[in-house]
Order: sequence, then C-alpha cells, then structure tokens
Amino acid sequence: MFSAGAEGISETETDLLSRKRALESELQFAREYPSEFYLIIDLQELVVHLKSGGDLLKSSPIPGYYFPSLQHRINPIRTLSSKIHPGTPEPGNDGLRLRGRMLPLDFVGRLIEGPRKATRLYFTPSLLLQSEAVPVDRKVGWIMLSGVDLKAVAAALRPGSVAILINSSHQRNSSVQ
Repeated sequence: MFSAGAEGISETETDLLSRKRALESELQFAREYPSEFYLIIDLQELVVHLKSGGDLLKSSPIPGYYFPSLQHRINPIRTLSSKIHPGTPEPGNDGLRLRGRMLPLDFVGRLIEGPRKATRLYFTPSLLLQSEAVPVDRKVGWIMLSGVDLKAVAAALRPGSVAILINSSHQRNSSVQ
C-alpha cells in the first residue's frame, strides 16, 4: 500500500501511519469487546503483546519473522482460525486412554497447563504464529516466539480472536532456515 519514496512518504512516516492505523483498530476492538483477549504484533519493535480491554497482560520478543510478499501491509487485522496441536489424539481414539498415542515429553505440563510448546496458531489472512522449535515454511508468513511464550498466548486465545499487526517498512526478516 505504501512505498517509501514512491509517493514522497519516508519510511518513518510509513511506519507511523502503520502504527496509527493499528492503534485505531485496537481502540475500536477494545471498546467493542472489553473482556476479549487479543494480540498486538509489533514488527517495528519486534514484540508481541497479549492484551485484554487495552490492558497489557504479557509481552514476548519476536526472534524472527518472514513474509513471502508485502501482503502483510494491506490489512492490519488477522483472525485466529485454528490452533494446530501436534500429537493430538485422533477423533476415533477420543476417550480411550492413551490408545494409539505417543506421550509428549512434557506430559505433566500438558495435562496441567494445556497444549505443548510446539503449537502453531493459524490466522487469516495467512499468518502462522509458531515456536522456535517448529520448522519454518517459506510459503506462508510466520512470526516466531519462544515455546513458553507461545504456550501462554495459545492458552489465552481461542478461534475468532484478533491479532493486530503493526508492520515495518524495514525488511528485518529472520535468517532462520
């Protein structure tokens, strides 16, 4: 949408406009849904904020991210479509104690605290929020968090939750392979 120099807008002005648009979206969302959890994904500061009603609940650094195109600049709002939990039992085994299922390494933590640290959160338009422990895919945009931070965020969010993206004009994409 914006391109530095093409319309006389500097990268700093582009970043400020992106931040303004995202914060306006956050204000509107927080007013309409004061008790819902949501994310602010700030690619300028490389941090993810978990919030509810405008209150900051948790901040997590972003060690790396990747976007295959400039599509992330078009719309700052993403909606959580699904949580991808590796090692989830098949529906046919539901209720049958441990049949056909490998025990995860953090079995006690999973029982007490919820999904494993390898969970991926899939947002639409296409964006994956994933752990450093999970291999990356260069076909889809992704943002990486530590496994502990991702576990906390995944426990708070449910399908339909919103993530607001503050994009950056600087290409600081991760060099993670």
